[in-house]
Parts: sequence; C-alpha cells; structure tokens
Amino acid sequence: MEKNIIRKRNLTRFQTISLLIIICSIFSSVAYSQVEVPLKKRTEFTFKGDFKFVSNTILGKVSNDDGTGVFDPNKSYNDGGLNNQFQMGFIDIDNDPNTFNSSSADLNIESECNAIKHVGLYWTAAYADKNREHDITSVKIKYPGHTSYSTINGGQIIHDYYNDDEALFKQYSCFKDITEEVLSLKNPLGTYTLANIPATTSAVDNDQTLGNGLTGGWTMVVIYEDDTKPRKRIYVYDGFVNIDSKAKPVAFSFDNFQTIPNGAVHGRIGVIAFEGDKGIRGDRFQVMSNETNKYKSLADGTNPMNNFFNANITENGRNVKTRVPASQNTLGYDADLFDIKNIRNSIIGNNQTEAKFRLSTDNDGYSVMAVAFSVDIYEPAIHIIKRSKYADNSFVHPDDVLSPKQEITYNLTIYNDGNDDAKNTVIKDVLPKNVIFSEKSLVLPSKKIKAKFDAASRTLSLTVPNKMVKTDSEPFDISYNVVVDTSCESIDSIDDILVVDQPVTAEFNGTLNETTKYSEGYNHINKCDLPDYYQFKLAIDISELNCPFANRLVSIPKKQFEGDLAQVQPGDFDKRRKANSTDSGGITPGDIVKSNKGPESPLNSDSKLSKTINDLINLNEIYFDFDKWDITEKAEVELDKVVSIMKDDYPDMIIKIETHSDSRGGENYNLTLSQKRAESIYNYLLSKNISENRILSYVGFGESRPVNDCKDGQDCSEDQYQKNRRSSFVIM
Repeated sequence: MEKNIIRKRNLTRFQTISLLIIICSIFSSVAYSQVEVPLKKRTEFTFKGDFKFVSNTILGKVSNDDGTGVFDPNKSYNDGGLNNQFQMGFIDIDNDPNTFNSSSADLNIESECNAIKHVGLYWTAAYADKNREHDITSVKIKYPGHTSYSTINGGQIIHDYYNDDEALFKQYSCFKDITEEVLSLKNPLGTYTLANIPATTSAVDNDQTLGNGLTGGWTMVVIYEDDTKPRKRIYVYDGFVNIDSKAKPVAFSFDNFQTIPNGAVHGRIGVIAFEGDKGIRGDRFQVMSNETNKYKSLADGTNPMNNFFNANITENGRNVKTRVPASQNTLGYDADLFDIKNIRNSIIGNNQTEAKFRLSTDNDGYSVMAVAFSVDIYEPAIHIIKRSKYADNSFVHPDDVLSPKQEITYNLTIYNDGNDDAKNTVIKDVLPKNVIFSEKSLVLPSKKIKAKFDAASRTLSLTVPNKMVKTDSEPFDISYNVVVDTSCESIDSIDDILVVDQPVTAEFNGTLNETTKYSEGYNHINKCDLPDYYQFKLAIDISELNCPFANRLVSIPKKQFEGDLAQVQPGDFDKRRKANSTDSGGITPGDIVKSNKGPESPLNSDSKLSKTINDLINLNEIYFDFDKWDITEKAEVELDKVVSIMKDDYPDMIIKIETHSDSRGGENYNLTLSQKRAESIYNYLLSKNISENRILSYVGFGESRPVNDCKDGQDCSEDQYQKNRRSSFVIM
C-alpha cells in the first residue's frame, strides 16, 4: 500500500466489483495526507447474492446560492452549488421535537427470496463545536413499520479528530453492526430513518473557513443471499485514509479469491463519499487494469473520471429517489452504485486472484473510511444438510426433551453447489458431549467414503471421493445413530443433562481453484430454498434415574406432543445465521410427519412444574415497556427480590426464566422480542453474581400464552396489554 499523509477530509466509501467504498473528504486549508487508520477487513462472505446500500445526508443548505434569503434544507437541492457557498443547517424531516436532525432512505431488494446476512451502519460528520454536546457513538434509528425511534448506543469510533489541534473540522466516523436488529423486524424492507447524528452547523459556528467542510451523512451496507445471483466473494474493509493534492496516491487490494475461468466477469462498484464537490475536479478512484497492467480511472454517467466524488447519491448513473430529501446535489456526501464496465474483461480478468485499487487527486481532497468489494468467483461450495430423527422416523424439534438411552439418527445430505469441482473433501461432525456414537449404524452410499471416529475429540470424519462432489454430481446421504448417554455418575451440572448440537463442517479445495475452503452445514431449508441453522439444545429427562446428588435437576418437564407436528417454534438458535425469509422453526412443510403420538420414551414421569418464586415471596410482575427489552428501574426492584431469595434463603435453588409479550406486532417478531427480554433478565441475574448453573434456561414464549383475552385482533387497553408483557421464575 502506498502510504500518504493528510489531516483534513474524511469520507466514507464502499466498493465492489460489486465494489463499495465509504469515502469522506473535507476541503481544508491544511494540505497534507495521512493514513490515520489503515483499511482492515470488517467482514467477508461467500455465497450467491449481492449487496445494497441505503444512504442519505443530514446537512443541507439554509441559504440561497448567493448567500441571501432562506432555503428549506428538507427540500431536495438540485443545482450545482458548493457547501462553502452558503449557510449549512440540519435536515430534519420527521416533525419530532426529540430529534435535531433526521433523513430517510428505503431498502428495496428485488427478489422476494433473499436472506440478509450483514447490515453495517456507518455515520460521519464534521463536528467542530468547541464543547461537544452529543455523544458521537449514539444515534437514533426508526426501522420500517415502526412509529418510534430506537437508540443505537456504543458505536465503534473508527477515527475522531476532536483532539487533533491541526484538524479544522473535527470530523469523526463511526460504525455499528445492526444485523440482529434488522433480522428481528417483521419485514426488514422499507424506510429507514436516521436521526440525531452529531454535527456542526453554520448556526453554531459561522466561521467562513469552517464552511468549506460542513457536511455529514449515513450509510447502511446490506449484504444478502439470493440463490438467483452468481456466486460472489464480498468483503467489507474500514479504516480512515485521507487524500489531498500534495499527497501520494493510496493503494489497497483484495485477494484470496479466484474469478471464473471463462466468460465475462461481472462486478459492481458502490461509493459513499464525504465532502466531494460538484465544482472541484481532480479526484479519482482507480483500478488496476488486467489488460494494460496500469491504473485506470473509474466512471459512470454521473461520476466523471476526473471528478469521481461529486456529491450525489446514485445507482447506475441515476439519482436515487427513494429517500427524503432526494437531492441531486447532496453537498458533500456521495453514495454511488453502478455496474463496472469490464469490456473484454479488461479490468478484472478470468482466473484473477487479486484486485488493486487506488485513491488519488490533483485538486479536491477527500477521506476514505470504509471499502467493500465483491466479485464473481470460481470455486466449489459443499453444502451439508443435517436432519435429526427419532427411531420412528419423526423429526427432532428444537424444544424436545430426550430420554436416557434414547436413540437419534443423524442424516446428512451432501452436494456441491459451486461452479468448480471439489476435491480432498473431508466432512467432520463433532458429536455432542452426552451421546455415544453407534459405529454399526453408519450407512454410507459408497465404500469409497472413508470414515474414522476419534473418541477423544468425539469427531466423526468422512473423506469423500472427488467424483462424488463434482458440480454435476447428485446429492448423496450419510446416516448414523447416537444414543443418549446419561447416568447419575456423570451428572455434575446442567451441562450434563443437555445435548447441544454443533454444525457439521467441510474442508475442501477446487480442481482449478486450489485454495482450501471451509463451510458449515445447516439443519433447515427455508421457503426460498436457502439454508438456515438452528442450534438444538435438548434437555434430558433424568427423573427416573433417582440420582441422589442430582435431585435439584430432576424436574425437567417432558415434552407433551400433539397429534399434528406442523407448528413448531425455534428454540435457542444463532440469530446471525437466521434468514429474514425463514417462516418455520427449522422444519419445512414437506418434512412434517403427522402422527397420533410422539416418539416413545422409557420414562413415565408425571412430574410437573407447580411452583414459582411468586409462591415464596411477594413478587410483583416484571413489566417491560412497549417494544422494549431493557430492564427498567421498577424491574430492578423486583429482580433484586429474586436475587435475595436465591442468595440468602435458597442458595441451591435452580430456576427457569420465562417471558411473554403482548399480541401487538407479528408473531415471529414477538417471539424474538420476548427472547430478548428473557436474556435481559438472565444477564441481570448474572450481574448480581447468580451462577449461570442455577438458571436452567431462559425462554421467551412471545404472544402464545396470554393471561387475558388480548389476542390478535382484539382491541385492548394499555393496562391489559401490559399484563401480557410479563416474566415468571419457575423453581426447578
């Protein structure tokens, strides 16, 4: 990388072949450049999919171009002025007295069958107030379908010039991963509104020299899986790099990929820039040409090669209108997305393994705080679907309770979904702690598959012949059984009565692309034929073992099966791997086997949970605010009662935490919300030195167990709704 020094312009820029780059630039009288924070990888994905970004600015002009009169910053500005020509003030579209700035933009993904995998939020602004009133790591966001803002706290400061005496505009840039919050939405598509991004306005500081750099904005980088798209490698880097006319160009590169061996290599570039100006030329964004081995300036219809960062938000050369305001001149904040012109593969070639880019200028200065890059790739992709079944061929569900000595069959479906033949493929399954592998049960589709079980690491390794994992090979199945292994002698803690599954993994490389690859398996295919993973944590019922030293763990309820298994809910799952298009809890409709009874168990326990902490002390309900899971001050009073009885009166007490929501909002959303509330209570008890071994589980039941008639479609009072937003502590 060519390193340079500049202190002035800060920008956010996302890049791909689908290359996205977040760039910031401030036009300052100081003329030197600096790599404050080198660009480093934030995240990386490989799948069939694409990326989008959602952006807008939060500062607009409040005077006319000649400096006179008044201009409404909430209106779209479409002329060619510069932000240093007039007064700059906050855009504030929401008519909310609790926000001092706000702007919105829409997230639209054309394909209905998509799975959002990453949402990174960046915000940046010049904040030169002598005494900063607001915390730069905190902003507000209003999600699609919501009527009120949520607060984002704890943003990561990528860089901040506040304590740099030589920096004029005191620009900062921050990042927050909001993937889980977006996936918890009933529908993540729609309008996102960002508010209260700290920044300086002309009203606060009307210094003429400061007017050159007053701007700010925000960008959501959204990476999603879509099985109709080509397979891509997608990277996101971030840092803080400044460029001006006296600086040497700054180069950076992406590697560890291989493009397709034949045909056109498709890519896109997205750029988000801070303080690029329409009227100041000289700034360039360049890529190393595969054809000439020289840097070539990139451009599209609205971003010329000699003025690439020129204050607009576009897609394929057209102004993005799905935002408010939708200015054609954003006065210092760029967000441009377009298909790269790769004629004859002159930019990115076949079998290419590295892409080099460069930032330069001979006039207009700017700063880079993030870069994203994606490119069509050529490599194998081993998919593994793992299904768990009982002896009667019915599926294991996420909230089932197992019996000692019960047998479970694991069935693996394996295939290559990539565009290169795989070789040297090894499948590994690390079996749960409390099961015994039945070697005699192993069923292989070919004798050429070599199986090995390492008892010490509990790992089953399966070496697969190359011909079975070619791109045109048919999927094949491998099955094997495990037996639940629990005895009184082995029980010391709650972990000893749980069967916790882990994803199956694959290690392999390609015939042409020989870089070693790794993939994790799944146990669910959603409505869009995209894979998901739900981690199973299955309890073992030990009530019939009569273990003298484990009486406190005996009363785990045995699941009561209903005749129709079609409605199941996710158990404890990895939220980051849950797709936004998933409608079922790990089982597709075609998987459902209707039966009059569930799997048989040697247990005949009639033990029931009949006592809660409420039966021992005067414990008021722990209520939550609407659409929130934060522990309130009133809740702390009640939770401290729970802490007291568990510490002072019943030091051996084991409990389960159960939380519930009201019926407002979608069923899946409420399920997630109540799970977050249960987790908040769990973390509060841990913070008060209650051992995690004394909390058997924390489960949210959503709206499924109301205490009154306030179900879906009912018009209820706030008091009635609040009674359903409750928590219980079940004594085990």
